[in-house]
Amino acid sequence: MSIDKDLKQFLEKITAFASRTGIAYRTGDIYGGLAGFWDYGPIGVEIKNRIKDTWWTDFVRNRDDIVGYDGAIITHPKVWEASGHLSSFTDPLIFCQGKCKKKHRLDHLLEDNLKIHTENLDLEGMGDLVIKEELSCPECGGKLGKPITFNLMFNTQVGPVQDSASTAYLRPENAQLIFSGFRNVIDSTRVKMPFGIAQSGIVFRNEISPRNFLFRVREYELMEFEYFTDPQKTNECPVFDDVAHNMVNIHSRTDQETEDAVDYTSMTIGDAWEKKIFKNKWQAYWMVISNEWFIHKMGINPDKLRFRQHLESELSHYALDTWDIEYQYKFGWKELMGCANRTQYDLEQHQKHSKAKLQFSETDKSGVNRFVPYVVAEPSVGLGRILLTVIADGYQEETVKDRKRVVLKIHPRLAPYDVAVFPLQKKPQIISKAQEIFKYLRTEGFIVNFDDGGSIGKRYRRHDEIGTPFCVTVDFETLEDEKITIRHRDTMEQTRLPIKGLVEELKNLGSNYLAAKRI
Repeated sequence: MSIDKDLKQFLEKITAFASRTGIAYRTGDIYGGLAGFWDYGPIGVEIKNRIKDTWWTDFVRNRDDIVGYDGAIITHPKVWEASGHLSSFTDPLIFCQGKCKKKHRLDHLLEDNLKIHTENLDLEGMGDLVIKEELSCPECGGKLGKPITFNLMFNTQVGPVQDSASTAYLRPENAQLIFSGFRNVIDSTRVKMPFGIAQSGIVFRNEISPRNFLFRVREYELMEFEYFTDPQKTNECPVFDDVAHNMVNIHSRTDQETEDAVDYTSMTIGDAWEKKIFKNKWQAYWMVISNEWFIHKMGINPDKLRFRQHLESELSHYALDTWDIEYQYKFGWKELMGCANRTQYDLEQHQKHSKAKLQFSETDKSGVNRFVPYVVAEPSVGLGRILLTVIADGYQEETVKDRKRVVLKIHPRLAPYDVAVFPLQKKPQIISKAQEIFKYLRTEGFIVNFDDGGSIGKRYRRHDEIGTPFCVTVDFETLEDEKITIRHRDTMEQTRLPIKGLVEELKNLGSNYLAAKRI
């Protein structure tokens, strides 16, 4: 089977699975859907919210050096002028001049047809490749025109009169709201350098060719933070030694420019720093912290994660250095999270355009020190892309006793339900006892589903498919001995224990999940 055919079948399977189980549906599906937009169903919204809550808890609530922010979706248009988005936030576009007249994102067209990376090609270079390789429209075979750039900003109108003065834009990122609101944050809090400002919110990008299910869409939730330091202390990272011995998979710029290079080289982040692979200690630190979060909190396979450094030609206009954490999907290594070193670019741009001073003041023995803070790291990740990765990593098809079983082996903390409670039979006394346990678990803080529909086997399969890690079954013996049966999703093993020990057991199973999984 070719890679393209294998990829197509995988995406069709995952998309159908997500729709069937209530994870995600095409928006406006009864009208044929709208490309690049997805609705999250009852199961998907629970998994998505648990991912978001875990991220916010770990990177904001449980840290003393990061505060939260929630900027408006529509802000002053000059924010985007100052940031460079109105002039630089573009993708390469090419039109079919044949029958179909369709538009195509040029870099994707080249990657799909020539199996190459286009990060080091400019618009002219990509256009030359189209001519050299005699590429035609993949839809109708027609001739392709001259490539152009396409701005990804969605615009709208504010107020009753629609003219150029009322034009505004839906935000394509959260970062600029943090930068334009920076002075408000430092004036209203007692933050000290170094510190971060985090935001999670919906962003909009008018993608030319959205594709690959939730991977490339036009509306999604972005979780990111800007981490600021004194520009004279960008490599003073006192916590770096805490992670220096962590093993990571690195695909550096040098590796990418070497023919027949391997997918990655495993080394400690400390060794990577000593070899000058990273330019900034804080950026390396946050890459490791994020990578560990994906592994230990999201349960993602570490062998399918790597750090890839952006080539010089693909760096954004604001970035000194950018790294991605990539995941090895069925369609190849692709970005899961980006982490840019944005320097002082953004704050200086807004200071220049607004005439407002966006400086930070510190008092030390030498007096008052004022400076424009430096962004050493910007970990930025799409919530939907994490969800897609969790599904891709956890989706498994197994054959058990000649019967196919689809199971979503995700970390219990991400599952839509912590536990499901089943009465073995629809006898009033059994149902009553099962409901008693169901309500008890809810009062103990668990997210619980009560299911008495169909055979016990079908109920197990339903919850295997949506990722419920544990199922509790109540039977006639429960009425006599006050014991229930816990069934484990991954192994299908069943354990009988007293009801009074159920809460502690469920907590232990959840907290020790990864350790047990990797034995």
